[in-house]
Amino acid sequence: MKLTFPSAALVVAMAMSASCAQAHAHLVKADGAAVAVTSKVDGKAIDGALAAPLAAGGYMVMWHVAPADGHKMKGQYNFTVR
Repeated sequence: MKLTFPSAALVVAMAMSASCAQAHAHLVKADGAAVAVTSKVDGKAIDGALAAPLAAGGYMVMWHVAPADGHKMKGQYNFTVR
């Protein structure tokens, strides 16, 4: 799958099946360096806006949520910017 977005429009977004009491998403480069992201929780969604366009390379999104039901979840996924 190939997704193409203007760099200014790139947003990290995730939808959960339950409302989130707390949630955090972090973006890091392949070398482990943090990438500046401003994230917010809106009900069942976590949105993260990038402070600057991403350079070419590999990235990982790491997320943690604590839904209102108390069942903590976490995960990660990788993507590449070409």
